[in-house]
Amino acid sequence: MGPKQLGSSRLSAERSLHAMERRLERQPDLKVQYHEFMEMHKELGQMELVKSQEPMQPCYFLPLHVVFKETSTTKRTIVVFDGSAKTYKGLSLNNILQVGPTVQPGLYCLVLGFRTHQVCFAAYITKMNRQITLHPIDRNLQKILWRYSTEEPIQEYQLNNVTHGAASGSYLAKRCPKKLAGDNKCHHLRLALVLSNEFYVNDILSGTPILK
Repeated sequence: MGPKQLGSSRLSAERSLHAMERRLERQPDLKVQYHEFMEMHKELGQMELVKSQEPMQPCYFLPLHVVFKETSTTKRTIVVFDGSAKTYKGLSLNNILQVGPTVQPGLYCLVLGFRTHQVCFAAYITKMNRQITLHPIDRNLQKILWRYSTEEPIQEYQLNNVTHGAASGSYLAKRCPKKLAGDNKCHHLRLALVLSNEFYVNDILSGTPILK
């Protein structure tokens, strides 16, 4: 099953955009945060305006949803890219993507290894998925519709990085450190071992002996 079998998804994405715009008009604070989120994506090069489209090239439009996550200390707007939205053919992007195997050690083994270090440290990669660039040939399958105002025409953008909305996103985020470890183990063996054995999702639990 490949991209050419997906069918058109633009109409569904347009309906989602209109529904979201109606919601944002009722919630001005949420609208401001949402626009800031999208503008940040543009400034970081994580999404860009589609200026031309090759005829007959398959594409897929990810509907957008807004989640307003409120905790005791923070209020955060999360934009969800829905890779499970079905086209008129009853297929979605996630239907044609391979999820990928497990490539990381189990959490239990990771914690046991962490306790063997004399000096321990923890670190994490912020916004990990967004730092993994998608191959240009695949970006047509991560299109979105967006505009700042209902008075403006709807424009097509493409996402240039791995997104949480894609079924393969989790695997790709975990596979990337493994690939980096393999490519650099000859020159940075210690770092390669950490990336291969002490990495869980986007968190590192590692350590070192006490220096004498």
